[in-house]
Amino acid sequence: MSSSENNEVVYHYCSLETFKNIIANQCLWLCDVQKSNDSKECMALPERIKELTVEQKLRENYPPEQRKLFDRFINFLGHSVRHTYTTCFSRKRDDLNQWRGYAADGTGLCIGFRKHFFMQLNNSEWGILSFQPVDYSENGIECCAQIYLDEFKELMNNFVVFDTKMHDPSAIPIENELLHQLFAISPMFKKYSFREEEEERLAFSTISYVTDYRTVSTQKCVDVLVDHERQKYFEEQTHDFKLSDLRYRIARDQLQGYYELSFAPIKDELISEIIIGPKSLVQEEDIYLFLAAHGYHEKEMDNKKHNQFIVDNINVCTSELSYR
Repeated sequence: MSSSENNEVVYHYCSLETFKNIIANQCLWLCDVQKSNDSKECMALPERIKELTVEQKLRENYPPEQRKLFDRFINFLGHSVRHTYTTCFSRKRDDLNQWRGYAADGTGLCIGFRKHFFMQLNNSEWGILSFQPVDYSENGIECCAQIYLDEFKELMNNFVVFDTKMHDPSAIPIENELLHQLFAISPMFKKYSFREEEEERLAFSTISYVTDYRTVSTQKCVDVLVDHERQKYFEEQTHDFKLSDLRYRIARDQLQGYYELSFAPIKDELISEIIIGPKSLVQEEDIYLFLAAHGYHEKEMDNKKHNQFIVDNINVCTSELSYR
């Protein structure tokens, strides 16, 4: 990886309270996308796959026995949002729309993270966590939907019906793998109207822990079967991060599930800078002292930069925008 790639930064805009929790607890929250502001979150790709099956009249091409597998696959597409947890970043630094939308109308803060640490998560063999830029293009969604549909059609064409195996968890492992891949990539697509956000995402789909999709109800939200060996392997392979069990908080009058992703071992290297919002009352020295109080080690001030502090490799500054 080149030095320029190592220095690439993505920005997480948040309220002052969220900033406090991230820094003090040295972790990010992966939040349930069902509770997000976008009612169509993570559904752009699955919905396009469904549309293609109708447009191509695929179901009509199969005998009744194979239609059971077809219907099950289509029903499972709705689970991509049900068990998906994300935390979001933008490539835009000190951006007015991001301040307005995600940092309490400019009274919050923005944390810059060195993205190459997150990109290492993509190398995990089992793909529990992924970090990718969001694709807003209609062509991207169309191409990806057709690829997955072609793979499913190949599965259907090779499927031999055995009445006793229709309920056998080991009968169709390819179907499970196909759905694993689909659910992992679905959070990385959004509608074109969101393109100005220039978003990159950490995504975690608990559906990837399911060893057999026939154990998951399509009628209601149920607990998934967590493979703890898989989680242990993830932690062994990614020493820089640790994933918590499912936790809950109360927000917007809802009980919201989330996972904590601890970055404690690399806290000083992961965070590149902290930008105070244009409407925030927080002072740069406050941030400096807060960082030091939570173990982000102090270094000497750069006298060439007035009112700017360095804590290890963390630059603290105030937004240059005149938004009031």
